[in-house]
Amino acid sequence: MTTDDLQARLVAIIQANPDLMSVLRVVRGLDLPDWRIFSGAVYQAVWNAQTGRPAGHGIKDYDLGYFDASDIGWDAEDAVIRRVAAAFEEPFK
Repeated sequence: MTTDDLQARLVAIIQANPDLMSVLRVVRGLDLPDWRIFSGAVYQAVWNAQTGRPAGHGIKDYDLGYFDASDIGWDAEDAVIRRVAAAFEEPFK
């Protein structure tokens, strides 16, 4: 399998997980700098696909990271934490 094949497979696995896709849409809408959904949710989605489990099996949370070099202070981070939390208070599907 080529790198392109593996990448296409990963994309297909992620797109087949409606909850993960909802999280990605909400976070993308927040326009955070240099953001990522960390490994747990992505890893578990791949593992589920490989083992025939339902897409969301075993995913209990979604870890989000970002980096904003323009302000690395606590107040800026706290504002982002509050923004992200507010975005997920409403139904997001």
